[in-house]
Amino acid sequence: FGLDLNLYREGDRKAARARLGIPDENVVICLRAISSTFKGLKHFVEAVTNLKTTRPVTILSFQESGYFNHLIGRHQIVELGWVSDDKTMIEALTAADIFAMPSTAEAFGLMAIEAMACSRPVVVFEGTSLPEVVFAPDVGIAVPMGDSEALCRAFKRLVDDPEGRLRRGRASREIAEKHY
Repeated sequence: FGLDLNLYREGDRKAARARLGIPDENVVICLRAISSTFKGLKHFVEAVTNLKTTRPVTILSFQESGYFNHLIGRHQIVELGWVSDDKTMIEALTAADIFAMPSTAEAFGLMAIEAMACSRPVVVFEGTSLPEVVFAPDVGIAVPMGDSEALCRAFKRLVDDPEGRLRRGRASREIAEKHY
């Protein structure tokens, strides 16, 4: 598996956020929202519902919409709907600070390496191929399968630690260049 690393790379974060209407000071958690039990959306929703931080947070999702309406007013919600082109996908990943892929069944996880190539740390569940793909625990973060509280703690840790996010993001890009 591999990517075009000239296409999937860190871009102009400020410009991407401006186009998506995301304030620059917000910490953006991005994911593909799919209601399939195998994609872990239920656990993600529980985690971000319980996320307590003093930093402003944006949930940036694509594919399905409406899962975060109860968080409007607490977090900014940006739903892109179905994304079928690389340009929009890369813009979302460029605007993001964290990529979440809480799949409960995953054979590889192409979106994880797309996020890594864009210098974003990735949070995943253990028990799939994803911890190995994201080189957890050193680069990505893996939490116990189905544990929404652990997922919430991982998000909080990254939201509250900008230097840690950047370090993991740089390491993610290095892994993408070396292995994908």
